[in-house]
Amino acid sequence: LTSCVVDHKAHAGHFLDRLRRGNLARGTAGGKVAHIDRVEWKIIPDASTAMAALQSGAIDWYETASTDLLPLVAYNPDFTGVSLDPSGYPIILRLNHAVAPFNNLALRRAVITAVDQSLFLQATVGEGGFGQECKSFFPCGTAMSTGAGGEAMTSDLDAARKLVEEAGYDGTPVVILTPTDNPIVNACCLVLDEVLRSIGLKTDVQTMDIATMIQRRTSTEPVTNGGWSVFFAYGESAQFSNPATHIGLRADGRAAWPGWPENARLQELRLQWLLARSVVEQKEIAAEMEHESFSFVPYVPVGQFQQPTVYRSTLSDVIHIGIPVFWNLRKA
Repeated sequence: LTSCVVDHKAHAGHFLDRLRRGNLARGTAGGKVAHIDRVEWKIIPDASTAMAALQSGAIDWYETASTDLLPLVAYNPDFTGVSLDPSGYPIILRLNHAVAPFNNLALRRAVITAVDQSLFLQATVGEGGFGQECKSFFPCGTAMSTGAGGEAMTSDLDAARKLVEEAGYDGTPVVILTPTDNPIVNACCLVLDEVLRSIGLKTDVQTMDIATMIQRRTSTEPVTNGGWSVFFAYGESAQFSNPATHIGLRADGRAAWPGWPENARLQELRLQWLLARSVVEQKEIAAEMEHESFSFVPYVPVGQFQQPTVYRSTLSDVIHIGIPVFWNLRKA
């Protein structure tokens, strides 16, 4: 990075002492050759403005294109639209295990029983084949995904209401951290609000920007003192594809990712996976982890989606690995 203007743009230069290798680039491995002297990132928060900039030629690449705007360039040969990460982006509904109401296992089970993934996917990416239901704690299509225990996700609101009643719910509101500047997360929060109220839980939708949400979710205070109950997150499949890298399945209490689940069995299985001597053994352990997770509910999987990226057809040799990389990239 050679220069940066906060909230506006950043520049990356072309360094002559870069690493060159004779083999071809494969994701982040292999040969890396810079064919472009300068890359400029422009921060354009508004989706329509970003698409207009792409169409006018003011930018060459729109990294995370809104699915609603894709028809504007879908049949134009001057643009190429592809999935940023062919494996998809899992969406996570993270529950706070440290404070009420979701320190109550029965209420966590009520939520996973109630969630209908199709509702969240429709709200976030709509039609067009960008969403995929995935009742698995490892992303569907990855090596460790088995879906063991996924029958817990019945989308049965009556059964969920019964679980809420049996849990002795005391009316503590569910505080939903809702960042309005992230369309995917914001849409998920609005759907969740309706689902939770439909099964008898009180909700408190607190709107903010994404930076504030990330700060707020570190609080371990009760919801009556600035705490929180749920937040949504999503990311590249690679970071959730196995027990070694999956932060959402770490269950070592306050040392874990915000939400702070504590489950000795999950921790034991993770260690077993790391010490396993074959892929077959690893997959068996991963299945056990998924089955335990559907019972314990460290979070609720809400499906996964393809994030379209659009660039002008003057760009070639673009590497699709979930994040933009600029080695080997050429511009006519």
